[in-house]
Amino acid sequence: MSKVNKKINAFIGFIIFAISFIIFFKTMPASISFWDCGEYITCSSILGVPHPPGNPFYIILGKLITMLPLGISDAQSVSLLSIIFCCFAVLFSYLIIVKLVSIWEKKSFFAYFAGIIGALFVAFSAEFWTNAIEAEVYGGLAFFITLIVWLTLIWTEKSKDFDHQNILLLIIFLFFLGFCVHQTTLQIAPAILFIAVFQLIKFDKTFVKKALLFLGISFTIYGFFYLIGSEIGHGSISKYAFAIFVITILIYYLRNYVETKVWIFALVIVIIGISSHLILPIRASTHPFINEGDPSNWQRFMDYIFRKQYGPTSMFTRNVEASKLGYPLLPFSFLKQLWYQFTVQFTRYFSWQFFDSETISKAINLPKNFLHNLAQLFVVSLGVLGVMFQFKNSKRSFVYLFSLFFMASFAMVFVMNISDHEPRVRPYFFITAYMFWAYWMGIGALAIVKIISKKSKKVSILLAIILLILPVVNMASHYHKLDRSEELLSLEYGSNFLNGLDRNAIIFTNGDNDTFPLWCAQAVYDPNTEAYFLEDDSLKFQEITGKSATNTKKISSRTKKLLHKAYKAKENLEGIRTDVSIANLSLLNTPWYIKQLRDYEGIDIRLSDSQIDALTPFRLSEDAIFRTGNIKIKLKKGKILYVKDQMVLQIIRDNFGKRPIYFAVTVGDNVGFNQYLQSEGMADRLVETKGRYQIDAARLNHNIENVFKYSSIFNENLYKDENMKRLLNNYGADYMRMSTVFYENKDYENAIKYMKISFKFIKDTTRYLSSLAQLYSKIQDYENAYNTLIPLIEEYPDDDQIVFMALNYLEKSNDIEKTLPLLENYLEKNPNEEFFLSHYLDICKENKKYKTGLTFIGKLLEREPENQNLIKYKSELQTLLETNN
Repeated sequence: MSKVNKKINAFIGFIIFAISFIIFFKTMPASISFWDCGEYITCSSILGVPHPPGNPFYIILGKLITMLPLGISDAQSVSLLSIIFCCFAVLFSYLIIVKLVSIWEKKSFFAYFAGIIGALFVAFSAEFWTNAIEAEVYGGLAFFITLIVWLTLIWTEKSKDFDHQNILLLIIFLFFLGFCVHQTTLQIAPAILFIAVFQLIKFDKTFVKKALLFLGISFTIYGFFYLIGSEIGHGSISKYAFAIFVITILIYYLRNYVETKVWIFALVIVIIGISSHLILPIRASTHPFINEGDPSNWQRFMDYIFRKQYGPTSMFTRNVEASKLGYPLLPFSFLKQLWYQFTVQFTRYFSWQFFDSETISKAINLPKNFLHNLAQLFVVSLGVLGVMFQFKNSKRSFVYLFSLFFMASFAMVFVMNISDHEPRVRPYFFITAYMFWAYWMGIGALAIVKIISKKSKKVSILLAIILLILPVVNMASHYHKLDRSEELLSLEYGSNFLNGLDRNAIIFTNGDNDTFPLWCAQAVYDPNTEAYFLEDDSLKFQEITGKSATNTKKISSRTKKLLHKAYKAKENLEGIRTDVSIANLSLLNTPWYIKQLRDYEGIDIRLSDSQIDALTPFRLSEDAIFRTGNIKIKLKKGKILYVKDQMVLQIIRDNFGKRPIYFAVTVGDNVGFNQYLQSEGMADRLVETKGRYQIDAARLNHNIENVFKYSSIFNENLYKDENMKRLLNNYGADYMRMSTVFYENKDYENAIKYMKISFKFIKDTTRYLSSLAQLYSKIQDYENAYNTLIPLIEEYPDDDQIVFMALNYLEKSNDIEKTLPLLENYLEKNPNEEFFLSHYLDICKENKKYKTGLTFIGKLLEREPENQNLIKYKSELQTLLETNN
């Protein structure tokens, strides 16, 4: 074992921490990001209650950092918390690798070398970096796990006969404090326990028999309590029963090493560690703006902690559809499902972590797939070399790291049981496993240098330099995609939704990305947003005046009272458009949320608590008619009305005509109101007139031209991932609708203008090119009409309709030089298409292109010498050529 110089080690650790901090801070988002970030920022700012199971300690820390005079927005402050967490995780990763290598390596330099490479690969792996700069809990998870592992290794160095139990108590405390940041902190608890008792285990047949016996009993206990828990709505109770069994075994076998008072003290520490959960019912009882699950009483608190609203989950019922399974060599569907989750999820996500092949491909002009495969071969090979080298030099060091990796990877896949129909990819669940693999990459780099140094020191020094550069290359390859320093896209998305609505509107939203940015924009001050009200706009024009229900109709006294109550409930919020009430359809399936909308959002819901609690999904036994005002929709027999559907009908019945009601364009199922929706931008207003694809053209145009902000969208320096591109399609759809309006009014110039603008937002514009070409033809701009079709011609050279359109535009513009090559390109692949062949002949005749025609027909005849049409056309052209000569 090498004796590491503490000062040098600390200095290197500080440099790694500083490098990580600088890069993370430079790439930190300018405001909120999509998914849970908006929720966590809002809850941190207002001390709210986020989605179950709550992450209470994270929210407390988030609140504390927003209170500091940092000179940045709350959104950036909470992101800064993630940066701090992750920089310490990188530091501890370095220290962990150094300790693992020092177990066998005599020269401390080599331990530093492995630590530097491994830590930098951790820092700038894609998922770790992403979570380092966003307001998410996984940075805190990485911090607690690396701190716990580091302390465990310190304890193994110091411990003789299981002494220094004060360190173990600290580790226990950190486990449960980390549990209050993210519950999967406990994912490595079995590995830490194994490392702690490793020195006490005799690996003989008796041990193996007992291990298998206890494993069988533990799974039986898990299954038994899962069945019981599922019956009472708490399937998660099985996990706690499993944990109690393990602790019982632990207490028994450590009875000669750990005194009873230590176990009691450990229990006290556990209670203190999880005590931050007490803030959940305390804050919930004050009814904060975000109060998910409303855990203000014991029953709802238990439902919240056990994640009841997500339903029961079991490790033994895999969440993968049988239709997606292949793997004929695996005998059981359970194994096939598990293998699917390991390969399609875990290993696929792993392949994204190091060396972005797309960026490197653009830089050195080599095929992306080739570089991706080469990078993965290197990453896997380097890690495997690290595994082998560690195993060869120290079985104990290897067992430590392997047990950690096993729990974070194989066991994590088994326990998490991620379904195959998730709303997004979830590589963050495996961030710990990818981190541990990077440790092996650092050790693998050390192996290369050590092996080569035996043959040539100069070559080994050169290789060491190259290996030290590789983490920098990895960082550079990810930098553009992960640089969020100019990102306002999510914030603008939320504020555009809100500012496009009438005053006191109710809007139905669908999921995370059309809800959390809106909540954050309402609750948290951000210098990049400002409120907009149409009624206050001095530039408003006549077509829009009077569209607001709150402008044109007298508000009833009941509605006034409800709105005033909502105003009082939101008076401490510091964002924009707090007059708008957001009704999230996913949450509308839960009684607590319905009551919150009724009591604190000013939404008139004429149901009592008991009526709300009694709501359940049901199937219509016969056709049903829903009426309110002049709205009438038919709900067909057999349709299942979920609680959210029933509440949409209830809210519309109780509020239509009193408050403007909208459906966000992201809502897929509007419960049958399609023909009563009128497009106004990012939301469709519920109206009494019936019709397909109704558009309030004046309001829509005003919103997209004067209200909505697009700074991040048009920022070419900002990388847009697939989720962002998908959401941006909604803006494109707005401009496309305006293009349609102008087309219907025969204003083809503006129809072209708006369609071209829509292309800036739409991910795949190919399907709209023929429509744009037709618009150009309407103004007799045949050159642009043809040019618009060129990408389609290149992609679909055999499509006769596209070729016919292009041919038509070229002939109308008298562009013979392009017409003949177009036809020749098509006829080379389709020589039997009589229409195009005769058309080609006619053009040759009309323009006296006899030689050109003969040459081309001759080529076709070489391939099809028996084609009578070709023979006839060649004869005609030959005669004309001879006659004209």
